[in-house]
Amino acid sequence: MPRKAQEQLKVVARSARQCWDEFVRIGGLDVEHYDGAVVAALAKRLNLDPTQNIGPQLDHQSVATEDFIDALFAATATFTDMLSDLLAFFEKADASYSSTGGLSVAFDFGSKVRDIKFDLKQFREWEWRWEEGKRYSVEGVPAWNHDILRGLAGPQPRPEAASKPLSEAAERWLVEYDEGRWPADLPNQPAFGSGHSGHTLRLLWNLWSQIVQASRDVGDLRSALDTFKWTPTGSLRSIGFDPWLLKLLDAEAWSARVLRSIFDAANDIARQEQFVRSVQSVFDSVPKVKRPIVDRVAVLEELLSLPAWKRRSELYSAWVGSQVVQSLGPHVEIHSIDGWIRYSFGGTHLATARRTDGDLLYVWAELRSPLENPKGKGRTRAIQPDYSIQKAPITYPESSVLVVECKQYLKASSANFTAALEDYARGRPRAKVVLVNHGQASDSIRERLSPHLRDRTEIIGDLNPSSDVAQDSLRQIVRSLLGSFERPVSAADAGNRNDVAVSALSERTGAPSHLVDTAGSAASTWGRIILRWSTQPRDLDLHVWLTDENGAVAEISYENSGTLASSPWATLYQDCREGSGPEIVAIGQPRGVRCAVFNYSCEKPLAESGAILEITLGTIRMSLHCPSEGRGRWWVGFEYRTNSSDVVVYDRIGQSPNF
Repeated sequence: MPRKAQEQLKVVARSARQCWDEFVRIGGLDVEHYDGAVVAALAKRLNLDPTQNIGPQLDHQSVATEDFIDALFAATATFTDMLSDLLAFFEKADASYSSTGGLSVAFDFGSKVRDIKFDLKQFREWEWRWEEGKRYSVEGVPAWNHDILRGLAGPQPRPEAASKPLSEAAERWLVEYDEGRWPADLPNQPAFGSGHSGHTLRLLWNLWSQIVQASRDVGDLRSALDTFKWTPTGSLRSIGFDPWLLKLLDAEAWSARVLRSIFDAANDIARQEQFVRSVQSVFDSVPKVKRPIVDRVAVLEELLSLPAWKRRSELYSAWVGSQVVQSLGPHVEIHSIDGWIRYSFGGTHLATARRTDGDLLYVWAELRSPLENPKGKGRTRAIQPDYSIQKAPITYPESSVLVVECKQYLKASSANFTAALEDYARGRPRAKVVLVNHGQASDSIRERLSPHLRDRTEIIGDLNPSSDVAQDSLRQIVRSLLGSFERPVSAADAGNRNDVAVSALSERTGAPSHLVDTAGSAASTWGRIILRWSTQPRDLDLHVWLTDENGAVAEISYENSGTLASSPWATLYQDCREGSGPEIVAIGQPRGVRCAVFNYSCEKPLAESGAILEITLGTIRMSLHCPSEGRGRWWVGFEYRTNSSDVVVYDRIGQSPNF
């Protein structure tokens, strides 16, 4: 760092007040509106008054610079969480586009502000720098050593041990590595998803990348490390890994072993849980060295200068959109064109989902439609909400079923919010209109609306990654658009069913008797899977995959309830969203069966759900209790194999339904 810049940092670090003034300038903090929540969180942590100017209070209270830095990092924690959620969303879109990590994202704001474009690699870097900057500044810099790092590689793989295939780029990297070279380019990071496991795997990936890059800086050939003894070179001190340490690691093929372990964990949920626990225990054991305050100020200045922070308003709107899309279910299709997701001021078709009645739902960003005499400031003869969910034909205002508008105020603006609700409710006459705010917002604002509009509107305040309640409110509203999943009984069914069998099956399974027809009776049903749970989470979903004799696979779930009258010869009787269940899948003919449970509403983790699977497959009778340990939204239950009539019990919680 230039000497002049170092001296400037020393001046800034002298007091919390000088730090605050500098960060407001560099980060463009909008303390009245967009960053009001950050100010409120900072004030709460430092026992300041959020309604008053922060700067003078820092002086008056003699707040230490170290305490101020810690508080500011804590206040921006939701921003880091938002980046992690968005990264998982973009990775999911990338997985459906290609396996090359080629996804890019563009925000086109028309003439309002300059566009922003980034690829997945850049976004991963932003997310990592925020996470590492926050963690290392508050907790201290890890003092890595050989014994600790080698624990991340796990045991040497046995020759007979089978691993999941790596990506093509990772396989090429390993070939070059085995030939004695450090490849010029790193392979693309695999998709890790969100949650604790994804977060831990991302931390490991970033550490692996740093060590590989530090090793390559010594020389393109791995043998360049052989010349080093104990004393490290000054040129590598800033990296934190001296050549002697790198030499010891490479002698054990550490880089190759960790790379394989990471891909195995990303691809195989069975290995992931145990591996993540092992990695986390290593991270927890690393001693920390506290950074000098000048270094901590420098880190925060750097973070507040990143494009991710500079465009936090746009990224918040994108985060809300990701929550809307993901609320439509685990199999919604996210659209990218030639590797690009575009959030365009002219309108973007972001995703597509299917209702139970077969209708498609189209998720649009910035869909414009006409409106005479709008009330909202800046709107003239048209409305353009942040997100719209449409039925066909898309361009008709009457086709809109949901509108979501994003605001980022510390406290709600009654006039502004009321005008937006009224304009969107008038302009989309059949849609539910939801206004979400990053900060506080009272539902009483809707009282200003006329009754015929008020009934179609909702306000959700404090919608941000730290509020599970607000997120669940939005989730439930979006989910309601998918329709009812109860299977109606036709008049023919009612006339032909065996009342004795219906009564017996209803009593045994807990299924409402009007949902049980002859095809679902004990006499004609080969298999039955029943899911029960406690009152929370409110919404667990039963997923059953059926494989016929030709190897064709059909999935039965709330998205496809199936039928017993024809292929796939199975049906889901009801989708329960208010706790307890039961959800029941009846299977009419012998099939290969795989079963998992998805935690849709997430009021509580699966480990606390008390969920039970009651299973009848031919002559097999068994029950499974959801594990009381594990992280993730999927409970992977069991697999029934028709060729051997064996049941393989997995009974584990993870991030994806891998069997």
